[in-house]
Amino acid sequence: MKKKKTLLDFIRMGRYDDVVAALETASQDDINEFGQTPLMIAIHATPQKDSDKIFKAILDWTRDVNKKDVDGYSAFSHAVSLRRVNYID
Repeated sequence: MKKKKTLLDFIRMGRYDDVVAALETASQDDINEFGQTPLMIAIHATPQKDSDKIFKAILDWTRDVNKKDVDGYSAFSHAVSLRRVNYID
């Protein structure tokens, strides 16, 4: 049986319309096995056509941008370490 795609899957695939639709029912507690939030996953996702739009949609949806992953890094820390300067503002 096929696993249903989640918000985290849609972020990784760069599917903006699906990300926006998934945000309607997604939980702020959705994280991956590394404790990374949707915002962190958007920062790590391979840059694609709609990456900036996906990041902005998730940023607007996220209540706690300072949440940390299991290693103690915030989304800002991830953006800095990956040199995603367009996400640091």
